[in-house]
Amino acid sequence: MSGWTQSRRRKHSDSDTETSRSSSTLTASITFFVGASITAFLFFANPYLTPFEGYHQVNDAVLLWVPLMAILLFLRQSPSDFGLAAGDKKFGYRAVIIAILCMVPILWFASTRSSFQNYYGDTLRQPLAIGYYAFDPIVRRPALNLVGLVYYEAMMGFYFFCWEFFFRGFLLFGLAKFKFLGQYGAVFVQTLPFTLLHWSIVASASKPPLEILSAFFGGLLLGALAIRTKSFFYGFLIHWAIALGLDLFFIVPSLLHHAN
Repeated sequence: MSGWTQSRRRKHSDSDTETSRSSSTLTASITFFVGASITAFLFFANPYLTPFEGYHQVNDAVLLWVPLMAILLFLRQSPSDFGLAAGDKKFGYRAVIIAILCMVPILWFASTRSSFQNYYGDTLRQPLAIGYYAFDPIVRRPALNLVGLVYYEAMMGFYFFCWEFFFRGFLLFGLAKFKFLGQYGAVFVQTLPFTLLHWSIVASASKPPLEILSAFFGGLLLGALAIRTKSFFYGFLIHWAIALGLDLFFIVPSLLHHAN
């Protein structure tokens, strides 16, 4: 009797394991399909999305709401399974502080490069031309609207939240369910579309070559951080801080120079 009971338990255990594997493979497959579709759409659409607000509305919707609907309606899982959680706070916040300190000299160096000045100068003119920060052609000096600037950086913050949720949340944790990939294989795979979307077939929309290169290594590090902390939140803070820091390195020196 005891042997028969143990045999039934083993069969149930094997059945549960097989069901779990099938569920994981389905989750990873749907993640791959949705992720590839979103990446392809943004790759071809982003160079033509204008104005500034229009670009962000489309990207925010596609990067956040589409994956969320896939998780809730098709996969019927919790967003926390895809990194939408606090995770390891102690390690995460420590990593954020260290990353920001390490990035300060790098951001200063980038702000002195003509490729970054040309690209982000053109990028900033779209939102800044409607009052955030503009060069007054009459008095020939910059004019700063602090309220507008805060709004602009907050909008960018939400954009990076959506960006990190898609790559270091949805894609990373979803693809990690492929047994042949595993967690760190998924870190590498999600880095590829992340890097691709820094480049564009339209030359004027493509980011500086140095940033495209750094996006690959940055994607690996942020992915590893998300796996370690079980959350994309800390990568979001780092990404937003980098963008904010670069903006300040462009804006502050200009204001100080024309104030003298």
